[in-house]
Amino acid sequence: MEFALCMTHMPAQSIQARDLWTTLKNTANSWLDDRAMTQSAAVAYYTVFSIAPLLLISVSIGEIFFGKEASRNEIFSSLSGLLGAEGAKAVESMVEASSVEGSGVIGVIVGVTILLIGATTVFGQVQDSLNLIWKVEAIP
Repeated sequence: MEFALCMTHMPAQSIQARDLWTTLKNTANSWLDDRAMTQSAAVAYYTVFSIAPLLLISVSIGEIFFGKEASRNEIFSSLSGLLGAEGAKAVESMVEASSVEGSGVIGVIVGVTILLIGATTVFGQVQDSLNLIWKVEAIP
């Protein structure tokens, strides 16, 4: 004998306005107690600072195999589709400021080092945020 769950045969449950209000109020209080806005801002901050080293690595590897102009044009034209012309120009100037002329391998090494530091801070912040939200004590 098979059992099938059919929504049309389930008894209707009405949500009272008071219950809805209580749920929304509890949700908002939990959101504020967990400092969710601050935690998400911290994760976003560390993530943004990990983007530049990642692009530096991409550009440096591209320079090794395809040449400086070809790799930069391809990467930044792709970025302009995602970020718009002004956003891509800002990212391009950030990468230009952090790169050294003719340093493909050195750029990769520097980029990987900075990326590892940035990724470590991102994951550390995510762990701290989840520990706070789930009320878990970190193991020393």
